[in-house]
Amino acid sequence: MNLAWNCVDSPLGRLLTAGTSNGLSFVALGAHDATLLAALQAEYPTATLSPATDTLDAWSQTLVAFLTGAVQDIALPLDIPGTPFQWRVWRALQAIPYGATSSYGEIASALQMKNGARAVGHACATNPVSLVIPCHRALRSDGGLGGFRWGLWRKERLLGLEIGDRRLETGDRRFVEIGEIRGRERRFETGDWRFVEIGEIRGRERRPEIGDQRLKTGDLKLQFTQLPFSTNLVSIL
Repeated sequence: MNLAWNCVDSPLGRLLTAGTSNGLSFVALGAHDATLLAALQAEYPTATLSPATDTLDAWSQTLVAFLTGAVQDIALPLDIPGTPFQWRVWRALQAIPYGATSSYGEIASALQMKNGARAVGHACATNPVSLVIPCHRALRSDGGLGGFRWGLWRKERLLGLEIGDRRLETGDRRFVEIGEIRGRERRFETGDWRFVEIGEIRGRERRPEIGDQRLKTGDLKLQFTQLPFSTNLVSIL
């Protein structure tokens, strides 16, 4: 197996991509090229490595564009080994829309696997092409981040990026989901979740009522349990 590879800068550190003439075979994120190259060699110990091709460079730039928020859909060819079960999970991950999440248990249920959450989590952990197969959209049933091969802080940043500035409405109060908050901010709590209220702040802290904590935008329903961030919602008053 011959793999062309390269490493480029990205918003989440160094991005390594590797692939054959048929498609991407490996995507990795990290701080050091040597560490990422070692991970590639561990994943494909018998592969022959060669310099990047123009096609691979183009694939890398597509992934960088995704990480900057310039594109939302990654439709790149893949050339990866996997068992039938792994492929079932990976296809289920690819079916999760941009900006949404699903729990390992929900994925297992969709695949008609009773008590299969752990097996789904393992399939996520063995995914060789992060981002293209978006295993970062899989969470624990309690809304926790679970695991991510390239660091939980990167998983949180990825989910924050995908949330973007989509506006949600609940009753007569509007919210804006955000990934990162800078400048003046105000933290407040409702139930077991913490949020940030920014803008003009007066008087004592307010605690808005949000009913059953379900937000709707179009045909997409989100619950706070799907958004495990301490800084993920802004109240527009």
